Amino acid sequence: MSDAAPLTFDKTALAEPVDRAAARAEAAQLLAAEGAGATERGFVSRTRFAGVGTALGMAFAAAAAVVILAMIVRLVTDRGISLPFAVLAWAILALPYACRRIARIAPQLRDTDDRWYRLRRFAQANGLTHELTVRNPQRAAAIFAAAEGPQLDDRVTRVTPRPFEVANLRFHIGGGRARMDIAMAYARFDVRMPLPALSIQSVTARGGAAWRPRAAEAVIAVDTEFDRFFRVFCAPEDEPAVRRLLDPQARAALIAVAGDADVQVVDQQVWFFARQDLRLQDPVVWEWVEDLSALLDRSLDPRPDAQAGVGDPARAVRRRKVLRGAGAGRPIVLGCLVPVVLAAAVVAVGALAG
Repeated sequence: MSDAAPLTFDKTALAEPVDRAAARAEAAQLLAAEGAGATERGFVSRTRFAGVGTALGMAFAAAAAVVILAMIVRLVTDRGISLPFAVLAWAILALPYACRRIARIAPQLRDTDDRWYRLRRFAQANGLTHELTVRNPQRAAAIFAAAEGPQLDDRVTRVTPRPFEVANLRFHIGGGRARMDIAMAYARFDVRMPLPALSIQSVTARGGAAWRPRAAEAVIAVDTEFDRFFRVFCAPEDEPAVRRLLDPQARAALIAVAGDADVQVVDQQVWFFARQDLRLQDPVVWEWVEDLSALLDRSLDPRPDAQAGVGDPARAVRRRKVLRGAGAGRPIVLGCLVPVVLAAAVVAVGALAG
């Protein structure tokens, strides 16, 4: 690919059917070669342990919830509940989630095999490098300074003409009961020209940014429309250069392509962060990477021959859906509130029947 050509990917490998036997065999080989001594059996065991452990944890939490509900009912009605009603309330709370969690173990293992199978062929077709895991990576972005136990999953890189790195990042902050596990995806591009250091946090993206701007950076007002989507941070001495960089064309491009992402510019690198991990075998993710590269070519790190281009509305809708995630709302209501209400009703009926 020449320097003048826009970044495009052959995404055929991401949509082709998966040979299950080959995918399973390749997963075992990849784990042995790149998993720091990990084996397929160990990976499967950890996945199963995590699924069963989560289900058991929910069972204990449901038992505690039933005890609390029974205590509340006793305080209100001065009546206890019989064992059958207590068991029924526990089953309503615990069993649906536990069964779903255990049933997801096998699909989760298949999804991992499929992801590696497709990403490996996608990388080969496009001259990219794919690595399963990178432990304790050292990077210039601010998030890596705060991250504890960072690990990159499915790192995909290219060296020329414009180097980039795409990966899912997992890490935690704090320890013990205060520990918070965080996962996010990012795309990092090298740029040809020096850029002022700045941090941009999305206002419209779901959740909160997992990293804070550097201590020397302060928020600045850029433009009424742009400030509806982003908060921009920079050092006072960099503010004039940042305002020149964020010209109308750059602002429009950022809103269109990265409105649901956080952005950081540091050490001649531009980082785009999604606020959750992404399924990197999804062709939409690589459409986004193409659009981010085009954004750099047209504005932040412009090429003289880059064309303005017209955004594809259907592509924008797909991208927004992936970056914002499935969202909460109805699944949480059905999965959490309804069982709690039903369990409370069973406990109340049990108390009245007693």
